[in-house]
Order: sequence, then structure tokens, then C-alpha cells
Amino acid sequence: MSNRDVVTWTALVSAYAKCGMPDEARCVFYKMPERNAVSWAAVVSGYSQCGRHDEALSLFNETRRENVEPTEGMLISVLSSSGYLGVLEVGKWVHDYVKCNGILLTASIGTALLSMYAKCGCIDDAICVFMEMPRRDALSWTAMISALSMHGKGQQGLACFDEMLSLGLRPDHVTFVGVLSACSHAGFVEEEWAAMKLLELDQDSDSPYTLLGNAYASVGRWADAERVRKMMRIRRVVKTPGCSLVEIDGVVHQFVAGNNEEHPKMEEIKSLLHEMGKNLGLADHTCD
Repeated sequence: MSNRDVVTWTALVSAYAKCGMPDEARCVFYKMPERNAVSWAAVVSGYSQCGRHDEALSLFNETRRENVEPTEGMLISVLSSSGYLGVLEVGKWVHDYVKCNGILLTASIGTALLSMYAKCGCIDDAICVFMEMPRRDALSWTAMISALSMHGKGQQGLACFDEMLSLGLRPDHVTFVGVLSACSHAGFVEEEWAAMKLLELDQDSDSPYTLLGNAYASVGRWADAERVRKMMRIRRVVKTPGCSLVEIDGVVHQFVAGNNEEHPKMEEIKSLLHEMGKNLGLADHTCD
């Protein structure tokens, strides 16, 4: 098969993937007489970008069995999916691969790595990656600010933001979300201008309203917190339900606030929660 044919097939796979049609991309991919690393990267990235992270990691495991050398784009997609699902083992494999193969810790790979570690609960590892990066762009700083805020390190997040500004880097709406979250965790709202800026950039998202409300509540400014909630009602902004993911025996389970009835083991979960509630009640009674 000529190299031109591989390029043509891969271009078709990429086109389907970028149009949000990963199943069609995969169908074309498996029809290819010959595949290369770029072909694999296109289909893995397609599933990751569409939010079908389980399938993205499943395909990545297939590349490992086939001894395919991953491209930088594939590694970034895998780290994104690993972080979303909280699958630390795969994320660590990628990090080890980068170190063992002498791959340059570019801003893109470094940012993906630190985000993965932060989402998997390893903030110290995220900080180490950030410090080791030879070059950091605005996205890297934004990811670090968000990571610190996510882990309740508001003061450090705000210090990171100040350093980012001192370097002349321009923040975007994602940066302001991180800054606002940091303000909330730090217990002050002197930087509430970040929320105002964010509301200008993204009025339809619930994030700035929720974070600003939390920031006000954290310092007892209940009237201001209620004003934010009223603003949400007037603008018909609906708060996104909370979501949590847990990995058990290699299977990732997702739970969404107020909408878990379709989970295959919901009755068992309810029974266990009921039993835990009874035991906790008994423990309280015993302590009294």
C-alpha cells in the first residue's frame, strides 16, 4: 500500500472524527488495508474529543498490544480521557513513557499531564510536572491555577495567577473560572472582578454564577449570594447537576446528582446506603 493511500485513508478518518462522528471514523479505520501511528491517533482522539473516554482508552490499549508508537496528539488525548475518568494507572503509564523515551515535555504534553494528575487527586504530582516544564504557555498557567483551586489551595492559585499576569500572558474565561474558584476556597472576594469579567465573557454558563455565589457565601455575604441566585433565575441559567466518577475493578461508574435510577446496581446501592444510615444513627446514639 502506498504512503499516499495511507494518508488519504487517515484524512478520511480524521474528517469523521473532527465532525463528531467517531463511530464512522472507527468503521473507516478498521477497513484500512494498512494503518500507521497517525491513523491510530486520529481515531483515539476522535473518541476522546467526543467525550467517549472509555472507548478512547480501549483503543489506546489496542495500540499498546499492536506496539504502535503513540504520537504527541494521541498521548494528549489519552491523558485527557484518563483525567476525566480518574484512571490514574493509564495516566502514569503515559508519564513513564514520556520520561523513558526522552520525549520533550512540551507545553501541550505538560499541561495535559498536570491536568490529569490534578483530576486524579494527585496535586503534588501536578505541581512537579508544572515546575519541570521548560516552557509554559497561557494554557499551562490556567491549568495550574485550576488544579490548585480544585484542591482547595486558593491562595496558591491566586499567587499563580499574579505570576501569570507578571509574565504578560493573557487570561481567558477558563482562567477566570479558576481564579474565581480560588477566591471561593481562599475565603475572600476581593478578586470578584474576575467573576464580573467572566460573566461578560460567558453569560449562559452556570459556572461563574455558582462560583461567585460560593465566594460570597464563604464570607457570610448572604444578600450578595442571594442576588447571584436571583440573577440566574432572571437569566434562566440552570445549574449543572454535580457528577462523580469512581473506578471499581477497572470499570468506571458515573453518578449524577438526582439522576441515578438507571444504574444497574441502584437497588443494591440504596440498600447499602440505608444500612450505612442506620449504622451511623446507632453510632451517634452510642456516643450520646
